[in-house]
Amino acid sequence: MVYRNKTFANSVVVGLSSGKVELAADSGDLLIKSGGSTTTVRPGSGIVEQQPITILANKAALPLPPSGISNGSLYYTTASSELFMKSGGGWYRVSMVNTSPSITLNKTTASIDGSNLTLDVSYTTVDPEGTPVTVSLANSGIATTDVATITHTTANNNIRVVFDGSTDLTDATITATVTDGVNTGVGTITFSTAYAVKESKHTLVLLRANSEGGHNYSFSDQSDSNHTLTPTGHARTSSHSPYRPNGYSWRVNGGGYIDVAASSNFQFTGQWTIEFWFWGDENQSSSGTSGWHDVFSYGNSTSPAYMEINNDGYVATSSGMFGSVGSNQSGETHPIKWNRWNHIAFSRDGSNVVRHYVNGRYMAKATVSGTVGSSGTGPRFGDTGEAADCHFYDYRISNTARYTSEYGFDLPTAPHESDANTMLLTCKNNMLKDYSSGGHTITIGDHASGSRFMFLGHTPFDKGGYNASKHGNSAILTNARSSSYIKLPRSADLYDWNPSSNHFTLEFWLYSRAFRVGSPNNTPCVFSHATGTNNTFYWGFGTNASGKLYFYYYNGSAQTVTASTTMYENVWYHCVFYKDNSGNIKIYLNGVQDASTTVSGTPQTNSGTDVWIGRAQNSTVGNFNIADVRIVKGEAVYTGAFTPPTGPLTKTGGIYSSTTNVNTGITASNTKLLLNFPSGIEDLAQCSSQVEFYKTNNTDVEGDTGVVKYTGKPTIKTDYSAGFTSIHTPLHELYNSPWTIEMWVRLTQSGQASIWFDSDSGSYGGNLHARINYADSSRTFYTDLSLSITAAYTNSEITFLNTWNHLVFQRNPRNFKDTEDGILTIWANGTILDSVDSLTNYASASPDGNVWSSLRLLGSQGPAGGYQAFTGNSQDIRVSSRARYPFIPVDQTLTTTNSARTGVSVSSASNTKLLAFTTTTTTTDVTTNHTITSQGGPTGVNWGPAPGMKSIYFDGNGDYFTIPTSSDLNFGTGHYTIEFWINTRQSGAWIYYNAQADTGIRMSIGYNGSSSPRPGQIEINEQVSNSDSHYYSRCRIDDGVWHHVAFCRDGNGRRVFVDGKLETRGGPTNRNMDNSNTNYIGRRNTGAGQFKGYISNFRMIKGQALYAETFTPPSALLIA
Repeated sequence: MVYRNKTFANSVVVGLSSGKVELAADSGDLLIKSGGSTTTVRPGSGIVEQQPITILANKAALPLPPSGISNGSLYYTTASSELFMKSGGGWYRVSMVNTSPSITLNKTTASIDGSNLTLDVSYTTVDPEGTPVTVSLANSGIATTDVATITHTTANNNIRVVFDGSTDLTDATITATVTDGVNTGVGTITFSTAYAVKESKHTLVLLRANSEGGHNYSFSDQSDSNHTLTPTGHARTSSHSPYRPNGYSWRVNGGGYIDVAASSNFQFTGQWTIEFWFWGDENQSSSGTSGWHDVFSYGNSTSPAYMEINNDGYVATSSGMFGSVGSNQSGETHPIKWNRWNHIAFSRDGSNVVRHYVNGRYMAKATVSGTVGSSGTGPRFGDTGEAADCHFYDYRISNTARYTSEYGFDLPTAPHESDANTMLLTCKNNMLKDYSSGGHTITIGDHASGSRFMFLGHTPFDKGGYNASKHGNSAILTNARSSSYIKLPRSADLYDWNPSSNHFTLEFWLYSRAFRVGSPNNTPCVFSHATGTNNTFYWGFGTNASGKLYFYYYNGSAQTVTASTTMYENVWYHCVFYKDNSGNIKIYLNGVQDASTTVSGTPQTNSGTDVWIGRAQNSTVGNFNIADVRIVKGEAVYTGAFTPPTGPLTKTGGIYSSTTNVNTGITASNTKLLLNFPSGIEDLAQCSSQVEFYKTNNTDVEGDTGVVKYTGKPTIKTDYSAGFTSIHTPLHELYNSPWTIEMWVRLTQSGQASIWFDSDSGSYGGNLHARINYADSSRTFYTDLSLSITAAYTNSEITFLNTWNHLVFQRNPRNFKDTEDGILTIWANGTILDSVDSLTNYASASPDGNVWSSLRLLGSQGPAGGYQAFTGNSQDIRVSSRARYPFIPVDQTLTTTNSARTGVSVSSASNTKLLAFTTTTTTTDVTTNHTITSQGGPTGVNWGPAPGMKSIYFDGNGDYFTIPTSSDLNFGTGHYTIEFWINTRQSGAWIYYNAQADTGIRMSIGYNGSSSPRPGQIEINEQVSNSDSHYYSRCRIDDGVWHHVAFCRDGNGRRVFVDGKLETRGGPTNRNMDNSNTNYIGRRNTGAGQFKGYISNFRMIKGQALYAETFTPPSALLIA
């Protein structure tokens, strides 16, 4: 015990008689006085003039009495880690305090969506004793430094993480640990990524193996029960899933339509906006076609409003709501691009002005006053007497004017979310519903034919990279080719759905191509407990022939529970059968209770009878995709209306956007069956509902780690002895649009080898195809698009046997009619083998209707034979609905050194001689080299090729610019680049002119600024002494969307690029291009050919041809 003796103004005495110690303060020091000795303790320095600390083994070694030892001497015992100080005639134990330091991060969670790939985290540290600390970092969930680069700057307590923008991360962490050398404290930030992969919206197919020997004909149970599953026929797994990022577009065809329930929300007294994405096929052949696509009306009447799109590519409307505003303007081309996505919008503002936009570009306006729309009849999208073959996506109706500019607006880059002004939001995601707060009922009309309406995995937005743990898989069970189904074991865990006083939940996602039932009892064939070969049927859950959810059980007589909602073919639905512990039965459809009853009598089961998925009585089989089949017994999963899962189910729960009435803490042992259907070969695009692998044995098409392109990444091995890979995809998305088919291949057998084709017969006919004839005497590519294209190659270009080669087959059309010509290009390892610019008669636009009439990759000619299949390995087989090579432009504001192509830059800023139209100040030359003079009234506009980019609007009636002659722009016979972005609906006009004396550069839309004979084609004319040398694109750019254009000349010749695609290439003869005349932008010197439209980022580079026709093949796995 320590006794306090006396307290003075600046000291205190503790202890008694000879053992007392006086503590005093003196000039900031602490004085310790005892036995006539004084020890000074100074903050930051410790004991002044202290004696060394004596180390002893233990406390017993302390000298007693401490004769000859000065007061204040310190002794430390290693056994007990204690410190003692001599004072007076004895020892005092000194308390040693070291509490844990702490670290606080300014954020503990983060989500990286791609808009900003840099994450900065700051921190503060506190050490209670004020001693120095250090901070170290560790991470979890980040595989390599390439995925996320972490920089720790201790000078300002900052952690910076730079993400790669492509690799998916889920709940990755960075842990910061602070230590004072003894104790520690930690702070953690958890983050996930949700990237939209650039240009992934164009990926229709991307095939990849994920394991050695992996294929799609084996099935496993992901529950702890680990039941054995036996597939029959061509039952197979697929990446088609209800969890596809961005969901599905809705296709209507041949008289089909989408109806929305009537509501006062659709009658407007003030502002409104109607907008949607439209993908149409001009070559429709369905019954009732008269050249129109009906895209909006009220019910089956054109009154009070209608909107339709003509096969010539323009929008027309009624007068009542739209003021007859459309996009069929005199002197301008029609803006709808066929077999591509188009954004259509109409908007009325507070002044009753109705404006019309196509692809973000303003078209026209009219004034429409008063109340418009209807409260008695809901909107209809599709046929009102004329067929529509088209896709709708992100259809939104709002009670506000969302667009009012009379120039243009930035197009949405992601699906809309409902807000307070949203009256309707549909044709998106994975369910047939209205996603607005109104929740209006959606029905499908004239759907008797399954092809008249369907969900299609093709949307206008980029999406996140495929991850099976987030985006799921399914099983394909069909009666095509042969009966396909899955047999489950005879386990009471699976067939005993009515255990005494216990819960039972069976759930799955269902995508039916046809609603099939067993005969003669109309029993469901999705999930059943039956013999499968005769009339014996104990119970089952699925659909009846009318498309309603249906539960059948037998208790001595047939008992049925039928839901009230009619389902549609080719649509995902979440289906739940639930029996609670009191014998109550509930059926849920998309989270809404759709039927209920109580168990009647004693339901019968049989331990000697099988359990099936996809099979009912008398060998009746289904025709559907099924995803995430789960059985939970012993506890309830859903206790009321709920939001269906948004990601794959697990043994204990799953991924849900809302957990209301959802049990996300299921006891794992209560999950008796869980089928996530993992695939050995995945289609990362998730566009196709069916992927077929024709084979004799499972090993004929499988994953292979013995032969790889990228270290540790399995390839797809195909063996000619068996067959081919067949991709089922709607061919009207491929035939009549731009497309690219590419892959890495490694051939192991010489002779003929099919790369890809679409044919069922033993001959190619006129269908799409490409094959290799590899022999010592003949090394040839063959392709056909109604005419043969043969490209010979030599060993110096390609060595096929046992060597990896990157092959690209690409079609770049003219952007208007499907029947107009385009360019077919073949690349091998980034180098063009052959390019033909006169292909004119493309294959039929009829949609694909069965398994055999589909695109086939690395396969034999067809079931009947033909050319042999590819024997070897492949990696990253990708099919795209756009021309990708040699590059896709980067839409960004140009500087004096950057470019529109990733990895390419201007060699020196001084090479950039002119850079205009990068801001809304119309006369600014970023290089400051030239004086730009505005004539008329060109307008700087806050709208351009991408958000944040600017442009200049020319009205076609006196707007242009002049630039004085300059040696900077005298290219002579040297290299140069002229590039810009352009948006116009003019088929003939001058862009740039410097040839007043018949020598110089002329650049125009059409031939010499005229719409004839090459309407809408961009061209450059290097004129010398009135001698023309024209180079022009095959594609048209007069379609009212933004295009990047580049003219490049080097020592090898001249090239024209449009949107990164090589359109023309010429010989090496370089004409002497001087600049002895005034430069004009927007017309020629005489005033003729005035341009109407928008130009952005006009740049002239001297001494460098910036863009090349070659490219470097991918060096890492592609991302869908």
